[in-house]
Amino acid sequence: MGALNSLGIRVSRSKLRTAIKALDPIGVTSRWTKYLKRREYYVPFVNSLWHIDGHHKLIRWKIVIHGAIDGKSRLVTFLQASGNNRAETVSELFLQAVEKRGWPSRVRGDHGGENLGVKRLMETKRGTSTHNQRIERLWVDLRKWTVSKYKSWFEYLEDCGVLDIESDIHLWALHFVFLPQLNGALDHFVGMWNHHKVRTKGMGNLSPEQMYTLGSWDAARRGFDVGLMDREERQDLEAAGVEMGGAEDYGVDDVVGEGGLDEYDGPHVHVDRIEDRVPPVLNLEETRHGLSQLLPSPSFPPPEDFGLRAYLDVLDAINEVL
Repeated sequence: MGALNSLGIRVSRSKLRTAIKALDPIGVTSRWTKYLKRREYYVPFVNSLWHIDGHHKLIRWKIVIHGAIDGKSRLVTFLQASGNNRAETVSELFLQAVEKRGWPSRVRGDHGGENLGVKRLMETKRGTSTHNQRIERLWVDLRKWTVSKYKSWFEYLEDCGVLDIESDIHLWALHFVFLPQLNGALDHFVGMWNHHKVRTKGMGNLSPEQMYTLGSWDAARRGFDVGLMDREERQDLEAAGVEMGGAEDYGVDDVVGEGGLDEYDGPHVHVDRIEDRVPPVLNLEETRHGLSQLLPSPSFPPPEDFGLRAYLDVLDAINEVL
């Protein structure tokens, strides 16, 4: 539903449900059997808590996806693939999201080095990664709908002998061709996610975008700037009857049930910039501009060959340059 809404296509939920039952009756039945018992998740307002994490399923090809999700509305505030996991990379993504959405009161993430920049920016007290499952739930869907396709494609390139992960030149070309395409796919996924309907207690079925907007209005109506909440404002909230909750359970969304969440990658994964390991000529603006003429435009949706021709052409051009 979210995918259709993000494309401006309006279909009733009942018609969509009927179509899915007709096309995939076994899948519908199996999904109902995987019931998850959840501990109640609570944050008072939007921007009260953002969950930040890195997704490392493409780490074999030196690609890391960093994302953040608002704990109250489940709105994805940023999601982008990069060729490294340096702290400054995550900090830049975080500040871009802040410029668009405002400052969160708190941030929760794992203890990986890439989050140190955000930690310094926020000077916040973080929970452990086991208390970061709201965004780890996002990774499950991201892997299913987007990441798995690129993982399979990169493995296919290796099997065909046109990609050698031991070659810095090959990895540089892979990033040059496919990172723009992958980020286009991630933007598309964010559009679907932020517009898909979520069961919300007492509010009907609202999308994360709708919940974020309504949550911002609710905070403003109560006289609070959720993007700049300090200790005094938090005390005012509690005096007004809005319980902030303790640090230990604030924003916790533990899952118990069949399957659980198996997408946790673990912290402390280090990814060097491939740009630092190739001849400097490849990083010159003139060189990159010339090679960019070989890329499909726009980068997403991908061409019929998924970018294979562009990748091979870039490799050939690099060999001529070197």
